[in-house]
Amino acid sequence: NSDRPLPIIASNEVLDRLLGVEMDDLLPKLKKMAEGRAKKQRDRDAKLGLNPAVEDTGLSLPAKAYLGSFVNTDWGTIKLVLDKGMLVGFMGDLPMDLASSGIDTFSAFHNIGSPQLGRFEVSDSGVVTAIVAELEEAGGDVRFDRR
Repeated sequence: NSDRPLPIIASNEVLDRLLGVEMDDLLPKLKKMAEGRAKKQRDRDAKLGLNPAVEDTGLSLPAKAYLGSFVNTDWGTIKLVLDKGMLVGFMGDLPMDLASSGIDTFSAFHNIGSPQLGRFEVSDSGVVTAIVAELEEAGGDVRFDRR
């Protein structure tokens, strides 16, 4: 993971807090890069109609049913919002653009690493109960339950 920015940010934070070594704050730069990339991706998805909220076969329920927070105690929180009619995810403060790969399945794009595959779990009663993400770093599926 040494080629990814988040471990560097975490290391800088540890050095700063524990040893008092002042390091550059990379998070604002990383956020700006992520926001720029996310906007480009949203624009591309809007043109191509790939976002699950606008793709005819993207979601099994209305987009509003997918909004909210989904939590995994080890991996954090994924928050889903609607932005200009597009379903957009956030992992912490970092935006993720979603592209449909079928009904209730998607690829999540962010500026760190490769796209992640995922799916929404929908109960028989029509409630989105979880997001299951295929995280390479975790060695398989990671479940984020609706909070």
